[in-house]
Parts: sequence; C-alpha cells; structure tokens
Amino acid sequence: MITRIWADDPRFKTISLKPGLNLLLADRHEASTLQQTRNGAGKSSLVLLIHFLLGADASVDSIFRSPDLEAVRFSAELNFQGSSLVVSRTGTEPNAVEVQGLPGSTASTPEKLRNEEWKQLLGSTLLHIPATDRFGPTWRSCFSYFARRVNSGGFHSPFRQSAQQQKWDEQVNLSFLLGLDWRSAQAWQELRTREANLKQLRRLAKQGAVPTNTPAAIRTELAVVEREARQAQRALDTFNLVESNEDQQRQAAELGQAIANLSDENTSRREYLAELAEAISREVAPDLTDLERVYEEVGVTLPEAAIRRFDEVKRFHDSVLRNRAAYMEEELRRTSAALELADREIRALNAERAHVLRLLRSTGGYETLADMQANAGRLGGLVDMLKARLAEAEQMQGDQAELGLERQRLLTGLIATNRERGEWLRFVISTFEELSQALYKDRTGSLTIDADLNGIDFSVSIEGERSRGIQSMQIYCFDQMLMAVSVEQGLEPPILVHDSHLFDGVDERQVAQALAKGHESALAGGWPYLVTLNSDDVPASSEWPEGFDLAATTLDVRLTDETETGGLFGVRFS
Repeated sequence: MITRIWADDPRFKTISLKPGLNLLLADRHEASTLQQTRNGAGKSSLVLLIHFLLGADASVDSIFRSPDLEAVRFSAELNFQGSSLVVSRTGTEPNAVEVQGLPGSTASTPEKLRNEEWKQLLGSTLLHIPATDRFGPTWRSCFSYFARRVNSGGFHSPFRQSAQQQKWDEQVNLSFLLGLDWRSAQAWQELRTREANLKQLRRLAKQGAVPTNTPAAIRTELAVVEREARQAQRALDTFNLVESNEDQQRQAAELGQAIANLSDENTSRREYLAELAEAISREVAPDLTDLERVYEEVGVTLPEAAIRRFDEVKRFHDSVLRNRAAYMEEELRRTSAALELADREIRALNAERAHVLRLLRSTGGYETLADMQANAGRLGGLVDMLKARLAEAEQMQGDQAELGLERQRLLTGLIATNRERGEWLRFVISTFEELSQALYKDRTGSLTIDADLNGIDFSVSIEGERSRGIQSMQIYCFDQMLMAVSVEQGLEPPILVHDSHLFDGVDERQVAQALAKGHESALAGGWPYLVTLNSDDVPASSEWPEGFDLAATTLDVRLTDETETGGLFGVRFS
C-alpha cells in the first residue's frame, strides 16, 4: 500500500496515508474567480500524480512535463512485500523511474529502471500478472480501476476505466481481477482479430484494392497461367543457341520475296488465260454465201475470174483463222503449264520458308535466350504466387466456418468454467449486493456476470439507476467489490482512490454511507481508501453512522483555491 507522497519542492503538500478512509478536503473560497480555479486546488491532479508514480506514460501534454512541474522530483513510499520501497520520478526523465529498497537489492542508492520495467515489476509483484504475448492483463489497465481518472472518462461506466478502453481490454482485465477465466477472454479477442482481418481482406477485395480472394476465380487464372508457363518452358527446352541467325533471317526474307514475285506472275497468267478463253469463244468464220446472194439480187453476174479470185480469198481467210486458233490454243496450253509450274514452286518455297521460320523460332542469340528465360521465370513466379494465393483463399474460405465454430466452442467452454466456479461467482456477486444494501436499504443492487457469443459480459443495476447519483454509486459499489475480491485472492492493489467527481449529484446521506462503508472495508483489508472532496460537499454530521469519527479519517492537509500556494502543488499553473 502507499503510505506517503511528497516532492522535493517545499511548496508541495505531503500526503500521508494509512489503512482506512483518508479524506482529503479542498476549500473553495467565495471570492475565487474562474481564472483562479481553472485548475482547482489539485484534487484530481493528486490522482494523476499517483498514476505518474505508478507507471503512467508521461506524454508531452502531461502536467508533469509542464515548465512549472517538470523539474520537481515526486516520490512515494510503498509497503512492498513487507518492506518499505521508495519510488521517485521527474518530468525531465519521463521514461525513467528511480527505486530504492527493491526486494533482494543491497544497493544503498536508488536504482534506475525504465518505466516499462517498473510497470512489469508492479504487475508481477502486486497483482501477480503473468507474462503474456498479447491481449493479456496489464498493470496499467488493472490499476486504473482502482484510481479512476476523470479526464480519461473513468466515471462513465463501472466496467470501463477509460472512455477509450476497448472491449477486449475490459473483458480480460476485469476477468483477471475478479478471478474469472481471463484466458478465455484473451482467446475471444484473438478470434475477433482473425475475424476483423478476414473482413478487411474481403472489403478490400470488393473494392478492388487487392486481387480477388475467391478460390474459384484464382483456380481459373492459375490454369491459364500454368498452360502459358508450360509452353514457355517447352520453347526454352527446344531452343538452340547460335551466335548469329542472320543467314536464316535473310533466307526467310528472300523466300518470302520469291513467293510474292511468283504469286504476282501467276496473277498475270490467270488474267491472260481468262482473256484467251474469251477470245477463243468469240472466234467464228464469216458466212460468204450471203455476199453471193446479194450480188445475185442486184442482177450482177460475177465473172468466173472474179469467183475464182473470191474462192482463193476464202481459202486464205480460213487458213488465217485456223492458224489463229492454233496459236491461241498453244498459248492456252503454255500459260496453263507455266501457271501450274509456278504453283508447285510456290508450294515448295512455302514449305522451305516454314522450315526456316521454325528454325528461327527454336534458335537464336543470347538476347533471345535471355528474353525467353525471363518470360519463363516470370510465368513460373506467377504460378507460384497464384498457388500461394489459392492456398490462402481456400484457408480464408474455411476460416469463416471455423471461426463460427470456434466462437461457439469458446462460449461452451466459458459457460462450463463459470459453472465450475459457481461458488466463487456467488461470493463476487454477494459482495456487490452487500455494498449496495449498505447504501440503499430500500433498493436492490445486483451484479450479473454472463456469457454470450461475444464473450464474458458484466452488468450492474440498482433500482432507480437512471439517477446520476445512483449511477455514480454503481461505480462506487463495483470498485469496492473489485478491491475486496482482489484482496481475497491475495492480490495487493496499493490503494483505492475516488475523486470528488464520483460523488457529484449523490445524496449526502449516500455519500456518508459510502465513505463509512469504504472506511470499514479498507480497515479490514489493510489498504488506504483515498477520497478527495470539496469541503462544502461533506455530509452533515447527522448523516453519518453513529460513532463514525470523521475527524480521524480526514487528512491534516487542507487544499484551497483562495491563494496561489493553497493548492496541492503550492503553485498555480496553466
């Protein structure tokens, strides 16, 4: 437990604590202005100081890094495993803590620890927190239930010591402090993390930010790429490296040109054959008897010599026609033969050119070989990548069903564990009910610890809980129960602190009952119960239980905002 808090600045008001209620009062002067009281008298700052000395991070916006307090050396004395230990810390070295009197240490001077080491020491020694990889209980999260901070939103819910606290942190740390199955809560968060990762991947895939994770689509893509990879590998296997393939390239070009020339010539031959065929079809000898009949009709009798001459002309004309027909027939045969010969030559040249092209495809220089190897390697790498993606996608597809089964399995296990710890749960629940009955004789308060598909679930109720005062008393009862249960388990939370904000709106009779009950519990447990309160909020003497000695539980230190030095730190800072 913490027994004393002080500083090397003489203006700081030393706080001495003892088991039981330690009531720190602050007076608000009637003439105080808003400017004077913007930081109050230091009641809430005392809670921050306790956290600072017990491992809280000191970020740049911490009051202990402010120019007025940065150089001040704050210290606290703790009863630590039966011996006295002194811890000191300054804002100038926010990551260092000086500790004197560590168990087993023979050093006569303070030992300097990293703040992380100090937190681990506090957690393992006082609360017996085991070392865990992640999502396990931590000293800082557990202790924050025993010293709630108003600036962190610690008075909004009994189960959350910070407005930013995540659900898993609440479940794990409360389960640990209450002696429940915190490892189940840890496993639940591991499950949530896997589900969140799966959901994120699916969301990105839907938006096109990552390749699709559908196994069927990946299999199709893989089949296509594997075929291309096999073809590339076969081409590489049959490739013949030559220093130069320019001759083959030139030969292929020449063959292509020869084929083109022959094709052009054959086109001309086919046009010539068409013309010959048409000319032959039109070649018909004239009918000379018509000419003779004309002469007869005009009464002209051809002389015999003329007729003989006409016959000679006819014979000559017939001879010309025969010669012309024979010539065209010969041209037709010659051109057809040339066309057929050229076609055969074209086919031969095409075959030769195809052979050269195949050689060109299967042979080449170093650059060609390097390109082919690079392409085969790229396709092989793509195949490997797609196979890995397919395995991941298939795993992801199977995970969806597996995660649902795992969630059900965890729920079944948690229900069984709670059943096994039924007696302990009854103790925890009855402790809360006893505290609520001490405050409200006419109302029933209850703590419920349940299990569902989201893990362990906590809830508290006191009749009339919509009242702000009753909601505050839910937190009071929960914190007192948490302290009692922790001590019952052999844990050693060094203090329970309630800032004056907890009692805002609470009926003064309930305030008196709460402080008296807290004093009784703290005395029995041997731990200090520190409460800060404005003096004008102290309940009237008639509201306290009979025989309660308020003066004996009130600290000698008195804070005030009347003067610049009346606050906890003895200096007003902005």
